[in-house]
Amino acid sequence: MERKITSELMLWKNNPRRKPLIISGARQVGKTYTALTFGKEHYKNTVYFSMEDSSEVQAIFDRDLKPERIIRELSAHTSWLSEVNQKQLSTGFNILDVHIFTI
Repeated sequence: MERKITSELMLWKNNPRRKPLIISGARQVGKTYTALTFGKEHYKNTVYFSMEDSSEVQAIFDRDLKPERIIRELSAHTSWLSEVNQKQLSTGFNILDVHIFTI
């Protein structure tokens, strides 16, 4: 069964002027499942960080919302993101292939 949100996520994904994605809603309605499933089905790589489980990750977003800094600091939490981050930064910081879902 496809969720209604999947079509909205596809519209977001295909929009060349898309903005960062925030999925909000009540607890236990499938936000994490939907985001992870969508990421696995539509992107080469998907990274998941839970702000609920990590005060360190939560603190990264408290300062400002500059993508370069956020990616750099999140890189400390996973070696895969660090490798992608280095490639992205060395090619002029193209974050379109890295999607971080925070739910």
